[in-house]
Amino acid sequence: MKGFLNKFKEGAAEAAKMAQQTLEITRMKAQISTKEREVEKYFEAIGEEVFNAYTVKDLSQAEPFIEEAGKQIIRIRQEIRELELKIKEVKQIKECACGRNVPLEANYCPSCGYRFEEREPPKLICSSCGTRNEAVSKYCYHCGQSMELRQLPEKDDWEERDTEGPL
Repeated sequence: MKGFLNKFKEGAAEAAKMAQQTLEITRMKAQISTKEREVEKYFEAIGEEVFNAYTVKDLSQAEPFIEEAGKQIIRIRQEIRELELKIKEVKQIKECACGRNVPLEANYCPSCGYRFEEREPPKLICSSCGTRNEAVSKYCYHCGQSMELRQLPEKDDWEERDTEGPL
């Protein structure tokens, strides 16, 4: 009977974890949509600014606005890319140089054969029971303890990612 209850608890914890991940992904996708609309507004404003400058036959009037709007668009697109990377992290996938998404634990890309650097994903250690949890965990999947007051990832997990290669 205890074995059944433990399996039930583990299943419930896994379901809760998946629900939390889905909620987190939905929230990040909503942020991406908001930022994409913001970019569209900047493009529309640039077009209007250029047209206004054209009507007075002095396109140089629009240059300062275009430059500032361009900087904002670049900043927002970077924020969107960071959110997309966080989504992949939550989904436990990484992107190959060829553009295909593969499981985080994959050593080779099934599409192009690219060999990924072997690296364990960062783990957080529950301060209550000592269980190693995923880096994005908010609660320990074993005991349910909040990971807010958590132990830092192990030293090897602090190494920065290779920004030139696949994720």
